[in-house]
Amino acid sequence: MLYEVFVRKGFDAFLLSEIRFEIVGRGPRPWPVELGAMVPDEETDRFLLRRVVDDNDISGWGGDVCQESPRRALFTFAQPLTLKKGETLRVRMLHNGRGSSTMPGRIRFSATSVDAPELPVSLPLRFALDAKDPSQSGVLRAAFDNWTGGNANWVEIRALERERQALRDHAPVCHIAHAVNQPRETRVLPRGNWMDESGAVVEPRTPRFLNPFEVSGRRATRLDLANWLVSRDNPLTARVFVNRMWKTFFGTGLRRCSTIWARRASRR
Repeated sequence: MLYEVFVRKGFDAFLLSEIRFEIVGRGPRPWPVELGAMVPDEETDRFLLRRVVDDNDISGWGGDVCQESPRRALFTFAQPLTLKKGETLRVRMLHNGRGSSTMPGRIRFSATSVDAPELPVSLPLRFALDAKDPSQSGVLRAAFDNWTGGNANWVEIRALERERQALRDHAPVCHIAHAVNQPRETRVLPRGNWMDESGAVVEPRTPRFLNPFEVSGRRATRLDLANWLVSRDNPLTARVFVNRMWKTFFGTGLRRCSTIWARRASRR
């Protein structure tokens, strides 16, 4: 089954989220048709053709469409398809792109019973075919094997991809901070103006009126700050914690303002 997308006015890109082949009339419900090989003319890591059968309508296969030639994808069935009287092959396509500009407008399906139909190869591979160079046969075969799921592991690959997608859909997201090898330059901002680069260059430190925060021979890290906060030489952390606990139990802390511990804070 050859799927083709043609250009139309105001239409230069497309996205096919999901595609389903099913037989209508074989039973009370549509009979799903298992796919075998799937070969795109072109694809990227972001828009892989096999994502149109991953049961995830967020992903899909797509790209740009030019005026000269349509975009093509070849779908083969895992088993030879024979329709009996009263049965119909139905193709269901799902589009979940952002806006109507990526919605496939003009499409065409072509069916054939040939075991090895013409592959919708990309332009570089088409040149290799036209060259009729025997040395290119291995390259073409490798491209076909990489693009298509027509191999013994295809069913297992699809099952693993669906399992991975299910884990991603339900797994909690945890953001992790990663320190860069070369930290960016940080300056004192005169009157808070971040566009003024005349201030002195500074490195991670604590205010001088607090207990010393000294790191010799290297740049201070987040771990150094954590150790400084819980250090026995730093009474501020314990005072703030005890004050908040006191406020929780008795309504008013030892110090009335539990959020300001600078010079503007009250004496009590």
